[in-house]
Amino acid sequence: MKAIFPGGEEMFKKYISSNIRLPEMSDKVSGEIRMQFTVGIDGNLTDIKLVKNNLGNLGQEIAIEATKVLKSCPKWIPANRNGIPISMTSEIPLKIGID
Repeated sequence: MKAIFPGGEEMFKKYISSNIRLPEMSDKVSGEIRMQFTVGIDGNLTDIKLVKNNLGNLGQEIAIEATKVLKSCPKWIPANRNGIPISMTSEIPLKIGID
């Protein structure tokens, strides 16, 4: 079973969108960054890093903010194999778009 944010994927998306503070210029561009992280056996997120960025310097700024938000999120329910908790690497895309 894979790692799960408390309340599921929709709650995780809601948590990210309500806690991330995007730089001013982010409302004038369109693109995506992708953050990778490991959910440890204790449910904490570690090894948080930017793995995709098509927004240049703006993407770097968003990644710094996303890292802060991910570090402060509630503990996850860890992945498990045969009932034993295991660490699991996961990714989340953060799409920035002009409405």
